[in-house]
Amino acid sequence: MFITALLMAEPFEVTDPTPQIAVNSLDLTGWMVPPGWYGFVPAAGIGIIHRAGLDEDRGRAALELLGSPEVSSRSPEHDGRRLVRVDGGYLVLNFIKYREKDSTTAERSRRWRERQKAKNSETTATRDSDTATRDTTLKQKQKQKEEVHTTHNAHEAPLGSRREHAAHAMCGRVCLPGFILREFLNAKGGEEEAARAYVDTWAMGLIRAIAPGGPREAEVIGDPLKWWRYQWEAGHKTAKPDGKQAKCSGRLPSTSDAYGWCEHEPRCGTVAGHDLKLAREAREVSA
Repeated sequence: MFITALLMAEPFEVTDPTPQIAVNSLDLTGWMVPPGWYGFVPAAGIGIIHRAGLDEDRGRAALELLGSPEVSSRSPEHDGRRLVRVDGGYLVLNFIKYREKDSTTAERSRRWRERQKAKNSETTATRDSDTATRDTTLKQKQKQKEEVHTTHNAHEAPLGSRREHAAHAMCGRVCLPGFILREFLNAKGGEEEAARAYVDTWAMGLIRAIAPGGPREAEVIGDPLKWWRYQWEAGHKTAKPDGKQAKCSGRLPSTSDAYGWCEHEPRCGTVAGHDLKLAREAREVSA
């Protein structure tokens, strides 16, 4: 489990003390991650478990163990903790230590220089090398921007948007923001742990379905928030005794079925106002 998380992580700087969150609930453990450089895995626990090839029970037990103090650990930093859950994913606390041990740095640097040399050779072989170089650079930058927003996979978010992804519960072609996850958990109801396990599995299935190579990869997404709410409503509609779909009394006024329910008192009058209030509540919870 730890090796899997280590391979999924990317360097990430924590600038302020960050609270640790329990693996099986949204409760805070009371321990704070001190500022510094760590490895960030922008995925939910169920995503790391699936990547490691473990069943859910064993995987969650492993995540709890890695995030707990261990007196006999060979890594005494952080009281022996190695992998802790925070808002938006997991932090590998001794990531930098393992990264410095990487003995393949020289070989990887050599391969990178060879690729750069090959690219430069192809560019300068054109009739007007200066113009071709500028065009190639602009195209590469534009492609990188598009990949940052639309083509990152379900487990590895781009470095250029790392801070943005820290607020997401899951990341993929369409990221699931934390406050939207809270909407789904409230709608699911029941015990917190069971609701979280259900929503995590449901959301991860959608992320895989629309990923490149998935059965729904050609689907047009549009607004991510509307898309997530539409997927939830489409799969969780309730039926009246006569077989017709029931309309929730708390539905926001809209011409689209892409919105969920409003539980605010008084109820929000517009979709925009509802979204703003949810975002403000999410910031207050994470503060």
